[in-house]
Formats: sequence, structure tokens, C-alpha cells
Amino acid sequence: MDYQRIDSNFDINKLCSVQCDRVKCCDFHPSEPWVLVSLFNGFVYVWDYELKEVVMHFEVDDLPNKTPRIGELPVRAAKFIPRKGWIVTGSSDGHIRVFDYHAVKKITSFRAHNDYIRDIIVHPTLPIILTCADDMMVKSFNWEKGFGLVTEFSGHQHYVMHMDLNPSNTNLFVSVSLDRCVYFWDLNSPRPIKVLKNVHERGIDWVTYFVKEGQLFLATSADDRSVNIFDLEKYERVRTLTGHKNNVSAVCALPEHNLLVSGGEDCKIILWDIETFTLKKTLDYGFKRIWALAHFRDMIAIGCDKGLIMIKIDDNVGNTPQNGSPLLILKTEFSLQPPLAASPIVTFICSVCQKSTEYHKAPAVSHTYPSMCLVCNEVRLHYKKVLEGLILPYCFVVFALGWSAFFFWAFHDTHTWWRWFFLFLGTLFVVIGTPAFIITTNSLVRTLKIVRRIKLVERQGNVSTGV
Repeated sequence: MDYQRIDSNFDINKLCSVQCDRVKCCDFHPSEPWVLVSLFNGFVYVWDYELKEVVMHFEVDDLPNKTPRIGELPVRAAKFIPRKGWIVTGSSDGHIRVFDYHAVKKITSFRAHNDYIRDIIVHPTLPIILTCADDMMVKSFNWEKGFGLVTEFSGHQHYVMHMDLNPSNTNLFVSVSLDRCVYFWDLNSPRPIKVLKNVHERGIDWVTYFVKEGQLFLATSADDRSVNIFDLEKYERVRTLTGHKNNVSAVCALPEHNLLVSGGEDCKIILWDIETFTLKKTLDYGFKRIWALAHFRDMIAIGCDKGLIMIKIDDNVGNTPQNGSPLLILKTEFSLQPPLAASPIVTFICSVCQKSTEYHKAPAVSHTYPSMCLVCNEVRLHYKKVLEGLILPYCFVVFALGWSAFFFWAFHDTHTWWRWFFLFLGTLFVVIGTPAFIITTNSLVRTLKIVRRIKLVERQGNVSTGV
């Protein structure tokens, strides 16, 4: 079914537009001016949308001394748990990882699924998270019991892509899958309480509840390029919204602004009138395909191939167009790049090493030390581990020198071939061990200087502290 476009006045002020890696998920903090962004390259960032800067970042990787290659460990789901001060992430390796964003460290990780984790829901009152994945399972875990498995919800026949909690009853939730079905669940039962089958022509990517005139509705977006609206009193489809030219990846509702927002792989963001289900506006910021949407109050975060876009919606009732509906003003709050992007290049002076650093190579990554380069920041967080890691090279150098000296002096008074053999062996160890000793000593001295400089900067008060 096609709908006629309503002419509306929009004022779009784009403050900046820079590129970054693909954003797979975004989430708002309810009390801090933060938006959580998970990337396809295996990193998770927290942005302050008031200061327009990075607050902190986490590398989602359990292996020490290893940086994941681009696309090796995509983080497809990430959510705040504000009452615990945590961030929970789900990755392509099927693992859930939990981070403390006050201490900026990982708390725990465990294997939750056997395939890509697609979505996470944090229950608003219970100590429970819900996860769904490509293993066709939905699971719940209780963090008060060490993130022990509570329930496995089975029934889907293809990848489970997204979930949403019922706003009227948070013991109920819904999940959608590429099997084109919508499953309604109760937290206390592993079996679905209702199933809507074949509601789209192709796989379903996203689902969201919304309330219209006191009545509960459901919106789903799918690879058939459409958004379907369901009346949950009758469990019937009441509208099909068409306008996208490719798969519709995400949809969210802003009932207070009478808006339904959808984003797709056609690189378009479409705003629909929630009352009449008519198309109001189509937006394209040039950030290519859209993968995720999140909203909080009057703000919308849009995760795209080339980065994150945030827009703010203001209703100006003092100025109305001829059709009598309020004038809708969209203001882009910010559109910033995660630090690993290739462009643009911005330089700053590290407060510790005092070196000029390129922004995309060594950004400010910590809410405690926002002006520190990546190298100094990693030393600050892990310098104990770094010093412990230098013990082995030192032991090797000492052992090599001692061994060569021992055998040289032990056989110095003999004239057999053993004397020349151990002389050669000792010389070889000295030749190899001396550069290793010099390199190791230099690394240790540099590490200690950086740590000393960090402590000096802290005493001078040149580094901001606290969240």
C-alpha cells in the first residue's frame, strides 16, 4: 500500500559530518549525556553528546597483547546497565562481555550462544538480560547469580535478529527472525504465548512496541523493504508502510512527537506520521547504509556504515504549516568519528608525553584522562602488566650472560675443542643478548618515565578526574 507524502517544513542544521567504522548498535544512558556505540571493528565507545567527545572506550577482546583485525570480532549489540554502572556487549564469537564504566575495566565474559549475538535487552527492574543470536535461540541470564542461564526460549527457525520489551507489561517481550515470524514470550515460560507467521515476504530485522491513543501497537521492519504495523488487541496487521528502496534495517517510535522513524540499506531515514501512517520526510546524510536506531526523549541516534548521526527533534507549535500540524525542526546534534577512523586527521598534545599526536591514531579514550594519547593511556591502565611482561626478557638476558660467562671461565684452562665451543656459544649469547638487554632496558625506562609523568600531572591537577 502506498501513501501520499505530506509536505512539512523542516529545518535541518548539520553541525559536522565525519567518517568512522560501521556502527552496529547504539544506546542512550538515562541519566548521563552519553550514547553507547558498538562498532564492526570490535570496539565499543561512549560519546558525550553535550561535550561532543569520547568519554571512554573498550576493546572487546579476551586475548592479551592482541588487537583484533577489522571485522574479526564485530560487536553487534551493546547496552548500558545504569543501576550497576555496567556496559554489556554481545559479539560475533557468541560471548557476552560486561564492563564497569566507572573503573573502565572488564568484569566478566562468558559464552552465551553458539553464533553471532544480534541483540541484548536489559530488564528495567529484574537483574536479567535477554540475548538473541544466529543459533535461533533467545536466552535470559541473571547477573545476581553470576550471569547464570535462567531460561532458553526456543521456537524460531532462523537467525533471531531483534527483541523488544512490552511497555505495558515488562514480563512480556517479542522477538523477530529471518524466518519471517513474530514470537511473543513470557519471561517465565520457554514456549511462546503467541506466534504471527509469515508477516513479511522476507526476513524481519527489527521490532518495536509503541502506544497510540492508549492502544498498544507493534512495528516490524524487514528485508522486503517495508514496515508493518500490528494492532496487538487483535494481533492483526493494520498498515504496511512502503518507501524504502532496500532492506529496512531498523525502526523506532517517538509517540510524543507523533513520529515513526525507519532506516534502511538504501541509506535513507524516513519519518512517518504515527497518527495517519503517512510519509512526512526522507533524510539522507550520506553515511551510507543504516544499521541501528535508538531514541531517548527528543533525540535519535542513527548507526550507519560510516559512523553515528544524532538528530534532535523540536516541536515549534508557534509556527505551523497550512495543514495545521506542528512545525517539526530537526537539528543534528553531532556526527563524530570514532578514533580509529582514517580521516579527518586532527592533532593534539598529549598531557603526559607532550608529543603531538594524530587524532585517529591516538585519541583521547578515557573519561578520567581525556587529553592523553592512546600509548600513555594504555600504559596508565596496564603499566603493572607491562612491567611484569618485561621480567621474562630480563631473565633471558641475565641467564644468557651468566651461562656464557660460566662456561667461558669454567673451561678457560683447557685446550680441547670444548673450550672453543663454549667460547663461541658464550659469544653468541652475548651478541644476541646485548641488543635484547638494551631494548628491554630502554622500554623499562620509558615505561617508568611515563608512569612518573602521569603521577606528576595528577599532582599538578592538569588531568581531569571523575565521571
